[in-house]
Amino acid sequence: LLKYYHLILNVFLLKVKYILYTKKGKKMKKWIQIFYPLRCPGCDELLSVQEEQIGFCATCQQKIIYLREPLCKHCGKQLQNNEKEFCFDCTEKRFFFDQGKALFAYAGPLKNAMYRLKYSNRRCYASLFAQMVNDRMKSWFLENEFDVIIPVPMHKEKKKLRGYNQAEVLAEQIGKKMNLRVQNNLVIRQMNTAPQKGLTDSMRKENLKNAFILTENVVQFKHILIIDDIYTTGSTVNEVAKLLKGAGALSICCLYICVGRGY
Repeated sequence: LLKYYHLILNVFLLKVKYILYTKKGKKMKKWIQIFYPLRCPGCDELLSVQEEQIGFCATCQQKIIYLREPLCKHCGKQLQNNEKEFCFDCTEKRFFFDQGKALFAYAGPLKNAMYRLKYSNRRCYASLFAQMVNDRMKSWFLENEFDVIIPVPMHKEKKKLRGYNQAEVLAEQIGKKMNLRVQNNLVIRQMNTAPQKGLTDSMRKENLKNAFILTENVVQFKHILIIDDIYTTGSTVNEVAKLLKGAGALSICCLYICVGRGY
């Protein structure tokens, strides 16, 4: 019984923390934090009052790699060579999205943060990342005049098992911050595909073949933003972009919180 009590208590506290970051929860913020103080997404240590304003502890702040030029002009990966305009993947492969952007390199504290966001019910991180997107990319949003945000869909069985789709949670918070419509069910994942991690490029492409379908006419949306948590090879967002372009979308951009290193 004690084991189940602790399990229920932890789930309750995570729900409370999620509410804390929503608009409704801000009114209760001071009271909730007395019982459940904020923790650093990178190391899970308690945050000081000053650190709460930034979202990460001082130690993790020193380790975070913010993306800065030179960046791949297509997918947004950090480049090591100032003379290059595109990463190796973007020079060798065909992509259907027009441009990609990210906040961080997928390294250090952000690896831990992304893991907790995906697998430990830390949906509260989405509000923090949405604020960072607003602070660093607002002009990019204004330039592109997006009609709608579409999160990369998760198969219903996997979503049922995990309890949520982290891409949807991110899209919801970013949509609220940027005052943009979010469509969670315009594209659905009809096939419960194997995880992409560890697969070769050709295996990734085959694994995602016919994985996504449209549920309604997309012509009403001309400028679309696809959101996912992490970008590595781009296979997943590219399949979604291909489907949307084929249905009449004029421009498609992608936004992710973290991106792998470029070459």
